[in-house]
Amino acid sequence: MRWLALSKETRPTSENQKFIPVTLTLISDEDIEKYGNGVNRAEIVQDIVARLLTEAYEQGGSLSMRDLSLIMCYDPSYLSELRLKYEKRKDTTLHFVGYDHDMGTAISHKTAILRKIFLEKKDPVHVARETDHSPEAVGKYCQQFNKVKWCVENEMGKEEIQIVTGMKAHLIDEYLKIIGEHKTAHPP
Repeated sequence: MRWLALSKETRPTSENQKFIPVTLTLISDEDIEKYGNGVNRAEIVQDIVARLLTEAYEQGGSLSMRDLSLIMCYDPSYLSELRLKYEKRKDTTLHFVGYDHDMGTAISHKTAILRKIFLEKKDPVHVARETDHSPEAVGKYCQQFNKVKWCVENEMGKEEIQIVTGMKAHLIDEYLKIIGEHKTAHPP
């Protein structure tokens, strides 16, 4: 099917949004074969979600969960849940509006990157390639993470952390969550 997708170069909040036509495969021979072989329906839909997001991205577009909801006639929160399961199953991150533009409830770039570096102990250069980010951007996320971590280790409250780092509260919350996960995974 043809769909007008937001150009991956355009922010959804831009006054001059650019849309581009993309061709999407709603049902493939592989989907039909999986259904015939009794593959779990939720897993098949996960694969379809991944395919649609990937096809749009490869053509220069970015779909939102709302786009997928309209295309597939499923609730966007259910599709988000399936997308997350696919990403975990395949150890990947799919491109879609929420992720690509750090918007909504999607896991942010920095959160995914920091988890890979600090929790999974992956090399930052490898993570930069894996997540389509520059080494400088990855370095910036690590530097900010370490600033917040230092503040926490020096028993500063959230307001003090805001003053010291100059970051907004919601960003600090993201870093605090990762720091909490890091402490759980690597106790002192």
